[in-house]
Amino acid sequence: CSAKSSATRTNDDFWQWDPKRWQLWGSNATSDWSAQGWSLIGSGETGLGNERGASSTVAVDNAAGFRFYKLVFKRRTAAG
Repeated sequence: CSAKSSATRTNDDFWQWDPKRWQLWGSNATSDWSAQGWSLIGSGETGLGNERGASSTVAVDNAAGFRFYKLVFKRRTAAG
């Protein structure tokens, strides 16, 4: 399976919790999040605004398929 995009949306709660940066990782060896062997597939800004209900889709250049994926949000709006 090959991931091609990721969609995010703001919730109807606090804008300070909205994700601003993301990383997508892939692995064929393990689904253990803390294990070695994950390959960084892509990273960047989510593109989300501060308005409630905003959504954004980002493209991922992922030519290889992986058995497991993990999406990590690295920074929130309030974190600067």
